[in-house]
Amino acid sequence: MKISIITTTFNSSKTILKCISSIKNQKYKNLEIIWIDNSSTDETYKILNRYKNNKTKLIQVKHKSISEAWNIGVKKSTGDIIGFLNSDDFLSNENTIKKIANTFKLKRCDCVYTDVFYLNNKGKIIRNWKANTFSNENQTYKYFNNKLKFGWMMPHPGLYVKKNLINKIGFFNNTYKVSFDYDFIIRLLKYKGIKAFYLPIVSVKMLTGGNSNKIQNIIRKMKEDLKIIKRHKIGGLRTLFLKNFSKLSQFF
Repeated sequence: MKISIITTTFNSSKTILKCISSIKNQKYKNLEIIWIDNSSTDETYKILNRYKNNKTKLIQVKHKSISEAWNIGVKKSTGDIIGFLNSDDFLSNENTIKKIANTFKLKRCDCVYTDVFYLNNKGKIIRNWKANTFSNENQTYKYFNNKLKFGWMMPHPGLYVKKNLINKIGFFNNTYKVSFDYDFIIRLLKYKGIKAFYLPIVSVKMLTGGNSNKIQNIIRKMKEDLKIIKRHKIGGLRTLFLKNFSKLSQFF
């Protein structure tokens, strides 16, 4: 079972080495690494080029959004399983992908999702995104349909999905500039044949300050979230409120 990890970069020279190292140190070796650089003007592309090998695809694009770059990565991938790792994030330990791969094999599921830590610039955990309450069973669209109405959502960096399922539900919607991952995950979880498994490990450690966490994007994200909520008929303003309110507990 091959797993493809897609990472987009833009002027990421300060963080990309830790990201690269966390992937290359994985004990699970059937990996494909796809780097998509959005015409960085710093040393990012040189660093990526220096560390590529026969398991790496290095693609350079120009003026692409993150969702457009991710879609390119999915199309170029040859893995059975797809995961996305931001350029300023890193896998939590060397056994992370091995545990995820074993879960796919044992549970015969379509996707595996995990917990995520957010770190500040000193490496201190400031947010613990615990994705769910553990159950040893695969979860279905009926289970998720109820949770989505109450604003529940899993963190996308902790999500791994079979590529054939992505081909069925469709790629990321480029009309959303911030909440494209929210729309994608809702479509994934509302797929009637979905079998998803929650693996209660922290798979990724994220640095604060990502695209959706920038102050100028928060209002836009809320507007896009509400549009997505209504489009997929999982609620309205109440669902949006619960989605944001539920995050508060992750900081304590």
